[in-house]
Amino acid sequence: DCLREYLKKCEKNEVNTKHQEIVEDCINNGKIVPVDITLELMKIKMESEIAKRKKQEHNELSDQGEAGVEKKKDSFSFKKLDENANLKNINIEEYNNKLKYVNNIYENKEVLEILKNNKCEQKAKYKFIIDGFPRNYDNFNGWINIIGNYAYVHLCLFLYCDEEIMIERCMNRGLTCGRVDDNMDTLKKRFDTHNNDCIPIINLFLNENKCIFINANKNIQDVWSDIQYVFTNM
Repeated sequence: DCLREYLKKCEKNEVNTKHQEIVEDCINNGKIVPVDITLELMKIKMESEIAKRKKQEHNELSDQGEAGVEKKKDSFSFKKLDENANLKNINIEEYNNKLKYVNNIYENKEVLEILKNNKCEQKAKYKFIIDGFPRNYDNFNGWINIIGNYAYVHLCLFLYCDEEIMIERCMNRGLTCGRVDDNMDTLKKRFDTHNNDCIPIINLFLNENKCIFINANKNIQDVWSDIQYVFTNM
């Protein structure tokens, strides 16, 4: 989480604190951090990790027979969000339900079909898991405009969970981890934000045939097993 990592570094005076107040306010009040700040911090993090990897590669003997660089390709069928892209998201609840499963992820044919259609043709050299982003249309537009084809978006994993279970987990986490946003007032705001802003983005990924549903109502090990299955079969 580049935002929380940024706040920790602010406390240690390791980075410029120009965004600290805004980021803290958004997290504490269940709001979405402005996209320009999020992407600025995200890209810094990505570039830092790539630099570390390149340094590591430089110090290691490389396999000369390794495959070449993967050709860049567009992540989505559109270059920008417009009315046509948004209109596709009407009445998609039925499709959402098809991707939900109770037992094992590999028993859901719709999920397997999405995995099959998004199979990697070549191994990407640098891979990232972007957690909790994009959260709204502003975030999504920001990604297209700022990141562009700097990174290819392969899949979106949507961990769906019943609200009652999420509340119980967050409240229990708040007792031990010290997160200031694990309280009922903030959680209610976060649920509203999720339903109003995040779900339309999930629908966009569904329309692009890029969304895999993960049943997060299950225990940690079972959820992790399903996620591993997706990563293994990408």
